[in-house]
Amino acid sequence: MLLYDEQGGLIVATVRRDLIQAYKDQISEGKMHTLNNFEVARNNKQHLPVKNDLIIKFTPYTTIFQEQETQATIQDEVFMIHPLDRLNERNNKSDYSIDVVGLLTGVEEKTWVNVGPNKSPIRRIYIEDPK
Repeated sequence: MLLYDEQGGLIVATVRRDLIQAYKDQISEGKMHTLNNFEVARNNKQHLPVKNDLIIKFTPYTTIFQEQETQATIQDEVFMIHPLDRLNERNNKSDYSIDVVGLLTGVEEKTWVNVGPNKSPIRRIYIEDPK
């Protein structure tokens, strides 16, 4: 997930698979939260939707408090939206991610591919330019 702070900074936050159930109902998109007891680590370059060398990792001791303010204001200029046709040039590249806006027109069933010694699930999605 991407977290946005009061100063306009963005950072990637991750939750280990075995902790997802513990935290999934505690975080609401667009709401303001206070986080405590998390780990800050160097970004291993696997999570690059924003330019930040650090990453937040939830631990079993992380606590989350939803603030009373009902809606956070996120500035649109924080995200750099690229034209949909830029996805083709990013195919099979994982050095960073880009944001695009499109109309979701189809989703295929999950299949499995070999990624090194492991198998990883993928799902083909179809997006069209909304213009």
